[in-house]
Amino acid sequence: MKKELKQLGKETAIYGISTIVGRFLNFLLVPFFTNIFTQAEYGIITNVYAYIAFFNIIYLYGMDSAYLKFASTQELGSEKQTFSTAFNSVFMTSIVLSFLILLFRDPLAELFGLTENQIIIIYFVSGILFFDAISNVVFARLRFHNKALRFATFKMINIFSNIVLNIIAIFVWKLGSVSVFLAGFGSSLITFLLLIPDLLKSYQFKLNKSLLQGLLKFGLPFIPSGLASIVTQVIDRPILLALTDASTVGVYQANYKLGIFMMLFVSMFQYAWQPFYLKQSLKENAK
Repeated sequence: MKKELKQLGKETAIYGISTIVGRFLNFLLVPFFTNIFTQAEYGIITNVYAYIAFFNIIYLYGMDSAYLKFASTQELGSEKQTFSTAFNSVFMTSIVLSFLILLFRDPLAELFGLTENQIIIIYFVSGILFFDAISNVVFARLRFHNKALRFATFKMINIFSNIVLNIIAIFVWKLGSVSVFLAGFGSSLITFLLLIPDLLKSYQFKLNKSLLQGLLKFGLPFIPSGLASIVTQVIDRPILLALTDASTVGVYQANYKLGIFMMLFVSMFQYAWQPFYLKQSLKENAK
């Protein structure tokens, strides 16, 4: 067990480096954004990303955790079958959900507090959600196979590409607040493209029905629990926007970001812990 715990500590450290650097770089974007955008623009950006956090839970519906669980036990199929079924399921439902977002773009724009000139943000949001959802299943595979360094590298590329695209879109293309969502879409797309080799290693163009039922039975309860968790984290932004205005939300969020370091250890440990305990649960000394 010492060897396994040592591996857990090593992976936690690797995930931790990417998490700390990533959070720090995102933290540095706060003074950058607050000096570039008006308080109202930054408030709208914050509000939209609060809704994206909610949609992320629905798009993924616990399939990453379900994959980790059934890939560990292989009670309903091989790891390859489990991954393919989880990925294909998320891929198909993400297409449908992104289509619905585009179909109802006008009421969603009103909900997000967007102006007529900012409707294009809805298109970028649908793309961000789609590529993030399917990428998260592949990231779960990297975690299962103890590819912490590869996981961390791709996460870092995502963050750096996001920053670079933000700078280009703001200063070169002069797209204003739309720049943040264009950069988010671009970095999500780049990340997925980099993950394609890892996707193809275990991918099969099949959907195992009995396996899918098991994955859904395990994964769907993550929707209410995930939404409950997200509510405690981001519901304050939409409420504040409804009670005050976008400028107030912008000021609030800039100060809220100062507390981001409190979540660092929890995030980096969770990445390593979940696949670790699922794999160890089948061993004699699992307790």
